[in-house]
Amino acid sequence: MPSDRRLPGSAADYPDDANLLAAVLREPDDLVTWPATGLAAEGFTPGQQAIAATWRVDTEVRNGGFGLYFAALGPEAAEAARDALDGLERLAAHAHRELLTRALALLERGLPEAPPPFVAPSEADVQGPPSEARYEASLRRILGALGPDLERVRERARARRAWEEALHAVFGALDDGWRALAVDGRSLERAWVAYVRTHPREFFRR
Repeated sequence: MPSDRRLPGSAADYPDDANLLAAVLREPDDLVTWPATGLAAEGFTPGQQAIAATWRVDTEVRNGGFGLYFAALGPEAAEAARDALDGLERLAAHAHRELLTRALALLERGLPEAPPPFVAPSEADVQGPPSEARYEASLRRILGALGPDLERVRERARARRAWEEALHAVFGALDDGWRALAVDGRSLERAWVAYVRTHPREFFRR
């Protein structure tokens, strides 16, 4: 584990903000998941931890909403959200922090139950020696949407849409509020850049 996770060079090497963020957010080669909780133990500075934790929530919420963010993290959702809250505080992203605080309070009431995953049949589902039926079962396993399984796929899609609608009913207003911050010029990207520019030694070695 590296004792110093900061980047070589300096922030001045990246006059373009997009290039600066690309460097700061680059996934380390030796981490299985990025970003992840417990980054302090991996040698990251508080600033690096803050950006990693808030990058995950920002990406998830802008693309799918708080509900899908929490669902994707499963049992680690509350811990990850609290890490993100600490990161947002460090970044002085107070409007984002308020929205995440409210979303976390809703999470504590529980998420709508997700539909079970679709399991396509395997060749073992068809008994007997190699046959046309086995071949068709193999195709259904690969394509997941042929023959008698087509209705199962449709049912799964309907259940998934209903679940996402239920998540939106709970978190939709907060999702919209988060996305609106980017529209009115208060995106987290701007907060990240501002923090890196004012705290360069947390990210660069000189």
